Amino acid sequence: MAFLWSGGELNHKCAKVKWANVCAPKDEGGLGFRRVKDCNAVAMCKLLWDLSKKADSLWIKWVHTYIIKGQNMWHMVIPADCSWTIKKIFRLRELCQPLILYKVGNGTSTFAWLDNWHPLGPLYKKYGTRVCADIDQSLSAKVSSLIHNGGWKWPRGRNRIMREVKDFTPEGFLPDVFVEDSVIWIPSKNGIFSMKSAWNTIRRVLPAQEWCKVAQEWCKVVWFKGHVPRWAFILWMAMQIRLNTKDRLSLWGIV
Repeated sequence: MAFLWSGGELNHKCAKVKWANVCAPKDEGGLGFRRVKDCNAVAMCKLLWDLSKKADSLWIKWVHTYIIKGQNMWHMVIPADCSWTIKKIFRLRELCQPLILYKVGNGTSTFAWLDNWHPLGPLYKKYGTRVCADIDQSLSAKVSSLIHNGGWKWPRGRNRIMREVKDFTPEGFLPDVFVEDSVIWIPSKNGIFSMKSAWNTIRRVLPAQEWCKVAQEWCKVVWFKGHVPRWAFILWMAMQIRLNTKDRLSLWGIV
């Protein structure tokens, strides 16, 4: 891909097309490449997904036993003596947590104030330490402590926060005490993690530009079935207005 820059050396000052544009999907005007940084983040999100659903893996069991130790994985402090890899994975929690939804069954494995199970999101993030201090509950309390006879048993009192939580709890939003809690990957239609859905969520979407608005139309002309790569690439460069045509060269004073 050196021909997108100035030659054999990757000189970023002479790039013909921005790397962000090159890495966009073809229907958004790019070449469909994926940035290594984004792919690495997606792979680490997969590990966080496996940790959240406690996948049947020796590594997952080891992390839960020796690193997490029964704490909430989204709120716990990263141990100072853990490996560099673990630290890198856990630093993506802020990015990954909103994408994972806990579906409450009997509520025994979901943290009431720390996990993303309620329509308001993680209650601790919305209300801070007040959410537990005002009702005299621990941050590590499970959703099962709020369930009674198949319905919700909210803490008593005239607490403004709890009133708001009750108001934003839909009537049909009830636990299922006969099944275990489960996790759902929100970006995916079937609720199961996929690299494609994670990449489409994490990647930086290009700002809407005039040529981007019609990219879905001209990309079919450029990348049709049976296209010749050389000519398709030249046409793609023309659509990006980056070919060294005479009118452009004259503006630079070269011809």
